Amino acid sequence: MDSREGITVSKGDSLELSGSKGEANFIIKWNSSNPQSYIKIVDSKGVSGMYTADNAGKYVTILVLECRGIEPTSCIPGEDFSAETSGGTVFSNIDLSDGDWAEYDEENDASVSITDVVYIIEKM
Repeated sequence: MDSREGITVSKGDSLELSGSKGEANFIIKWNSSNPQSYIKIVDSKGVSGMYTADNAGKYVTILVLECRGIEPTSCIPGEDFSAETSGGTVFSNIDLSDGDWAEYDEENDASVSITDVVYIIEKM
């Protein structure tokens, strides 16, 4: 079985699928097969991409992928997250690659953090 590490899939990347009118966010051609494999980030009813204070302690679907000929086995988040405090302060470009993030909200005189981030990949 072929495998690759360090693959980045971004909604901002839009690539044309060969022999199709469709697009994907990541395309790869494996050595052992003719067709190309792809990952496409898709909109799905009920999936907002957000984790709120109401979700604390629960697993929430934040992303849905259509995968053809490829199967993600792990997820390492990048620096494309944002957070809004209960006081309304917005933090952007949050890096969750270490699983934790902390900052200080000067406007509201409060510490803010995201900790113990866990990702689960499930087939739907």
